[in-house]
Amino acid sequence: MGGPPIVIPVSALPDWHGCTQPGVISVGNRGAKALLLGDEPATTRFVSEHNLLLRWLAADRETELRDAAEAVLTDPKPLGRSAAPGRRTVRPS
Repeated sequence: MGGPPIVIPVSALPDWHGCTQPGVISVGNRGAKALLLGDEPATTRFVSEHNLLLRWLAADRETELRDAAEAVLTDPKPLGRSAAPGRRTVRPS
């Protein structure tokens, strides 16, 4: 098994048959939606205390990644150029 990470309701799992197009997608014919992340070789973590997904794409160290995420959570103004709709690149200080 493998493929890109996906956020999908448990109730929609029986209708999931795979997909490679990242973004919000329809699953089955009962109106369920799922979020399919891009198939980049990046560590992805769910940060439950902030209800967010965090992907490690460019930081050299984990501390830089956490610091950048905390900076965005504190002041959500974009810090870098957006690579795609719904996605922000941040530069740690």
